[in-house]
Amino acid sequence: MPDGVLNMRSLPSNYSRVTAAPMNWLAHWSHGTGLSIPARCQAYGCLRPAQVGAQVKHIGSSHLMPWIVPFCEYHQQRPLEMPVVLKQGSVLYGAVPELSC
Repeated sequence: MPDGVLNMRSLPSNYSRVTAAPMNWLAHWSHGTGLSIPARCQAYGCLRPAQVGAQVKHIGSSHLMPWIVPFCEYHQQRPLEMPVVLKQGSVLYGAVPELSC
């Protein structure tokens, strides 16, 4: 079964300590993972461009860890209680660097 996530409420813009520049969650994801920003949203079946670093909770996790994943605006704005299935191979990166996997 593919991984799924739930959107979380937005984190404060200064939540990350990775860069001194004003926070951009998509840049935070790219910097932290060492990967290029994917061309497409990481929601399964979505062909829209990845535009934002969405703050999400991994379904099945017992913690409310804030993770970042590249999404389009549409999937970032899904209601908090509506799960979003991720494409196979999607990478989550912790909003706090020590949470990354």
